[in-house]
Amino acid sequence: MATICLDNNFVSDYLASTEYTRTFLSGFGPDDDVLLPTIVWFEALTPAFRTGEGRTLSRVRSALSGFQTVDFDYDAAEEAATIRGELRGLKEKAPPFRAVSYL
Repeated sequence: MATICLDNNFVSDYLASTEYTRTFLSGFGPDDDVLLPTIVWFEALTPAFRTGEGRTLSRVRSALSGFQTVDFDYDAAEEAATIRGELRGLKEKAPPFRAVSYL
């Protein structure tokens, strides 16, 4: 069983139907938790309210409705900052790679 939290960059690519997002998500099954933090939900909805944007509120809601949301509170923010710091440390020691490489 795996648990992952999607970030805004991934969700933006997912909404744009970028192939790697579909491939990545297909690796998870019914026993895995793919979570959408509430702050990412906010970031995904924001363009839907801008004029001239291709995303509409109903399209974003529909596309993301299959993901379970999780509150992004103080504890989550601190844990995310810790993980990001650890990943940046790894990144500095390794050859260049994209975020998806170490999810």
